Amino acid sequence: MRTTRRSTIAVALLLAALLLMAVVPAAQAAPETAPAASCGYWYTVQSGQGWYSVSAATGVSVPALQAANPGKVRPPNNWLYVGESLWIPCGAPPPPPPPSCGYWYTVQPGQGWYSVSAVTGVSVWSLQAANPGKVRPPNNWLYAGEKLWIPCGAPPPPPPPPPPSSCSYWYTVQAGQGWYSVSAATGVSVSALQACNPGKVRPPNYWLYTGEKLCIP
Repeated sequence: MRTTRRSTIAVALLLAALLLMAVVPAAQAAPETAPAASCGYWYTVQSGQGWYSVSAATGVSVPALQAANPGKVRPPNNWLYVGESLWIPCGAPPPPPPPSCGYWYTVQPGQGWYSVSAVTGVSVWSLQAANPGKVRPPNNWLYAGEKLWIPCGAPPPPPPPPPPSSCSYWYTVQAGQGWYSVSAATGVSVSALQACNPGKVRPPNYWLYTGEKLCIP
């Protein structure tokens, strides 16, 4: 009789485990529900996408996307995770252009302030003044797919000052270059380059920006 009772308990536990296994995946697979009284559709975040690239792909402004998906806004970096779903509201108004003459420019992969300046002919200072919300210290990254307002009639960047007496000429950093490749191109050691350009030494990664000027001793 004791054996029969043990068998009954074992069967009950097995049935409970099978029931739990059937319920949990169903709960995990439950789709997210659309916001109440909202027209739109679900969008799946792709690899490498952030708010600005989703905005570029859907034509909906970043503020409208974040207002429709408040649970996906994760300060301070506001990352999006590959595979998660965002609600894309229909009829969301585009961001209003700044009250000045100009046009929107879409940042390309690998671009920063200096390379956008080189492409548009507008100084970095003027670009950042027209787009203060996109200036992100300390590294001032730009994200591929985000929009920058390019003001027309902006004054050109001032010419670089004459090289100090300790330097012979200015060198313009090319796309993809760092301290070691500039050293190889100029024949000047990295330590000498950094000593002559202390304002361009940016720990911990020591990036150089395309289009910026280095003083070559």
